[in-house]
Amino acid sequence: MPARPLAALALVSLLGVTAACSSGSPGSATPVTTTPVTTTSRAAAQASSASGTPSSASPIGAPSAASVGASFGDPGQGAVTTQEPAVVEPPTPTAPAATRSGSLDQRALPSPSGWSTAAGDGADGGYIPNGTWVNARDPRSTVHELLGLACQGVPAGYPVPVAALEGTYRGPGGASGTTMALELADEGSARRLVELYRLQAESCRGRGDAPFTYALLRAGPDLVDRRTFAGESGTWLEVVGVRGRRATFLLLQEGAGPLTPLQVDGVIVALR
Repeated sequence: MPARPLAALALVSLLGVTAACSSGSPGSATPVTTTPVTTTSRAAAQASSASGTPSSASPIGAPSAASVGASFGDPGQGAVTTQEPAVVEPPTPTAPAATRSGSLDQRALPSPSGWSTAAGDGADGGYIPNGTWVNARDPRSTVHELLGLACQGVPAGYPVPVAALEGTYRGPGGASGTTMALELADEGSARRLVELYRLQAESCRGRGDAPFTYALLRAGPDLVDRRTFAGESGTWLEVVGVRGRRATFLLLQEGAGPLTPLQVDGVIVALR
């Protein structure tokens, strides 16, 4: 589903929520390096932009390399302690982004029903807009930002994509939408990345200092969740799926209210 920035996914004028969480215990957050996440922080800022009011949220960032370690794993099965890698900064763009990355082009991106394509604005600084709705991103920094949308450090040894392509949408009432397609070395790597992404999000469940509330709706075969970012009242639906060696993250602002299960099914089908 991604300040720069996350959308990043993110999510600096357009992305959103400071990751006050750390790899420590709730309530004992440590400083983090602000590296917004592509898909999601973009979403939070766009929500604010769409409503005409400034967002009160600050960018979501991945914890700094000063953290001595992080853990991930299913509750009750024993967490795996890892050494957090250094923050991965994207290269400074010098020309408009390409409209394809690796084997990915606009045909690889979903077309959710009720949503139309919208030109990307590059507000997170991750790319210079090319005037279309599809813009290539730096694969390594993009995946690091996605995994940084969490309440624990980015796990070491995560799969690094060979290509990354972002798409932007407008939905009912001007609602924002962002998608990120990542091309991995193989299907196994794509599935491992999605599972790590889920565990990163789960690390914020039940935490009062989390940058978002997280509700898992479906865990497989596609990951479906709903998030509310700090400082916002509206919700965002996220659908993440693996198709071959491609992992796709789709984040849609539910401006007209939560989508029904039938509408969610339609969004999943759009991942094709």
